[in-house]
Amino acid sequence: MKGRYLQLLLFISLTSFSQDFKTGLKVDGLKDAYQISDASKNRLLIFVKDSLDMKAFQIDDQFQVISHLATTNPDRKLKEIIGHSSNGNSYTIFFATRKYKKIVSETFNFDTKAISSITTELDLSKEEYLTRFSSNNQFYLITKPDDVNDLKFYVFTEAGNIAVKTIHLLDYKIEEETNTNEFNKDTKYSLIQLDTPYSLVESACKRKIYPIKEFAYLTYDNKVESTKILKLNLNSFAVEAIDIRQAILANNTLETYSNSILMDDGLIIQMKTNPKEFKMALKDFSGSVIKDYLVNENQEINFKNSDIIRLNGSGERVLDKTSQYLSKICDLYVGMSCFKNNDRYHMTIGGVSEPRSSGGMMMAPMMINSFSVNGVGMTTSSFGSSFSYFNYNTGASGAYGNRKLVYINSVFDLNFEHLEGKMALTAHDKINDFIDANPNFTNYLVMHFNSKTYLGFYDDRYKEYTLLQF
Repeated sequence: MKGRYLQLLLFISLTSFSQDFKTGLKVDGLKDAYQISDASKNRLLIFVKDSLDMKAFQIDDQFQVISHLATTNPDRKLKEIIGHSSNGNSYTIFFATRKYKKIVSETFNFDTKAISSITTELDLSKEEYLTRFSSNNQFYLITKPDDVNDLKFYVFTEAGNIAVKTIHLLDYKIEEETNTNEFNKDTKYSLIQLDTPYSLVESACKRKIYPIKEFAYLTYDNKVESTKILKLNLNSFAVEAIDIRQAILANNTLETYSNSILMDDGLIIQMKTNPKEFKMALKDFSGSVIKDYLVNENQEINFKNSDIIRLNGSGERVLDKTSQYLSKICDLYVGMSCFKNNDRYHMTIGGVSEPRSSGGMMMAPMMINSFSVNGVGMTTSSFGSSFSYFNYNTGASGAYGNRKLVYINSVFDLNFEHLEGKMALTAHDKINDFIDANPNFTNYLVMHFNSKTYLGFYDDRYKEYTLLQF
């Protein structure tokens, strides 16, 4: 297939979305799919596991398949591709069994055309799994050892080699939490990828991990007075501890709530609120304020681009007053989500509840993992917890299922100046609409390649895996 354009699929039922159909890969009974966007070579790698083989396609910027490798499927217990590492023109993908007791690496060398496999046994019986991510050309699995306030990083390189690194959190005055609420639990970290929209469920968590280039930033907002950041060098595992003080509210006698999100390497947005007042500020890591916004219960919110929306089991309601917004989010877990789109920041600001044990609102939970860091991105089609799709204009999100939610949407320029007007649909909004309109497709992948966004999906009717540009 080298040097040939892949077949273009024309689905009549999808033409109303006006997507650019890019490619259709022949796949028989797709079980799993995974992609790596390698900006260093301007290549897109698509890995598909079907009923017969594990196939790897290397695609150039014109969407020609320039190389294709295949091997037999790994053990049936290895159902999910969990991450990748890379070295030159060689790419390793990782599979895991339940509870990560066994991890298998499959390495595809597109120079030599060789495929190799290595199996690693892990004993995590005295550790709790936290999260995993691919960044810095390596794959990382993070656990918390029992009865010790540490984080353990398993670092997987090419061919399955593993290095184990430990961070002692008490060295940085980060104590374990006694509160077992899911947003504050000491073993609960949200993984945030800045090039992919994330929901308030992820951002309301008090402990987050942001892989950015060769660093991983661990942020802690369990104290309302400040945000603590551990800037972890993924090469040396040196740690720099940073404290950024929160704003001071005028009425300090009320119960106060706070949180933060990172915008990029060296930038943070902090929010702090009580039922009477709200403050939000963009700062650098020295704590200097670049731009801030203040509002009290008697003022109109002058940085919103939507109504104040309240969602619960009985449906959607528009709130009229700032005082309602402040009191309602203070009854929930406050947070912000932010996504950069066409030199604009699209933000959702508000609060979300814990999930209720029964009943539901909106749609069933549906999630798509999608990650891209330092030009090398990865996405897995399994429905996990890293990225929950969210429509900024309608508030529709598979993340919120049976939770209460109160929020506003806002748009800012790159200097964090508020922009007036209606929020335009992003590529991810259009992807959400596409998924809603086409429930029969499976194995969704959201990909960022050549500064464009693509959706991959499998249609069993045609035995094709298709990429659409949005």
